[in-house]
Amino acid sequence: MKIKRMILVAGLIVVFCLSALPAAALETVPVQDSLRVEPVSLSALAASEIRVERTADTGLVTETTYGNLQAFIEKARAQNGTTDAEIAEELLRATGSADLAEMYTAEELSEVLNYAEIVRSTVYYRVSRDGTKTPVTAQEAVNARGRALVAASSNLWTSWETSDDGYMQIYTQGIRLNEQPSYSGDSRNRYFKIATRAEWLLQPHFGLEDLQVLSFGSAILDTRYESRAHLYRYDKCVHPSHYSTRNNSWWHYRSNTVDRHEGEDAASHVNILYPSGSAIAARVKLGGMPNGYGCFHEIAYGTEKNCLQMDTWTSYLETQVYLQAYDSPVHAGYSHKRLGGDIGISVGAGGVGFSFTGAILRTDYYGQTIVLEYN
Repeated sequence: MKIKRMILVAGLIVVFCLSALPAAALETVPVQDSLRVEPVSLSALAASEIRVERTADTGLVTETTYGNLQAFIEKARAQNGTTDAEIAEELLRATGSADLAEMYTAEELSEVLNYAEIVRSTVYYRVSRDGTKTPVTAQEAVNARGRALVAASSNLWTSWETSDDGYMQIYTQGIRLNEQPSYSGDSRNRYFKIATRAEWLLQPHFGLEDLQVLSFGSAILDTRYESRAHLYRYDKCVHPSHYSTRNNSWWHYRSNTVDRHEGEDAASHVNILYPSGSAIAARVKLGGMPNGYGCFHEIAYGTEKNCLQMDTWTSYLETQVYLQAYDSPVHAGYSHKRLGGDIGISVGAGGVGFSFTGAILRTDYYGQTIVLEYN
């Protein structure tokens, strides 16, 4: 009986003490709320999750690998209110393809969510009016463009008149896919998206029809994939009486079931070719703009001047391939025609490498080779 009374008294004391506490002190905090991680911006998450490694940097050639992409995608999806399209766009920006983040359709952005690893090599060239080309550092190319823009803003220079040297950036890219397409029934297959991008950082003196090429050795072209070729032009007119910016975008999509162009008169500016079973190419036409296109204004004594501050062209070529047993090299190139005839290509035995042919005068640019690894 004494023990029961003591227990009863102790219980009353505990109840009394608890009733004296503030109500807030008695609220139960859910475990999941106490462990919840505050959301972070997609850019901050990409910076912390995506691994960036310079696997080669000679000054003239830079090769960069972007890894851990699926981990970034998984963590980004775990954040409330984030769409797949936003995740794909951020991944592209974080891996040096901000232009594609702006241009890709919703369907194309969905493909980005299947990226596992990206390898990209980049080279820069300076090309003179006579076609002589010289490999240069990225810094030299960027500095040349900056000097041109400063001079243009002072009405001292236009890309059409006094710039004898053009500058080009060309990259070669291989993207390992995380999962093979649903239509692939062979477990041996390892799928990759491959691409090349050539950008005139400064417009060359001649604007005719050029040829852009990707060769992929022993890899096999995925004919069900819609290969894409894109030509983009941007210019800025800065005459005091007429300030304007303009851009043109032309696309060609091609597979074994698709052959379509997008953009005004796109078929006159960009076309995909299949020169062999181990290469894909695109003809891109830099000239042929509509009458009156440009920025010509009278400056003094009846003299006209083209007051373009910036005039850049970018061409992009992309396709999908797969390996079944061995590694395979990927080569990229761009040939700029300066006079007469069509440019062609000759692909090496077994699809190993290629060279440009044809045209009376042309200048050839080659990207740094990358290797698709079967593992």
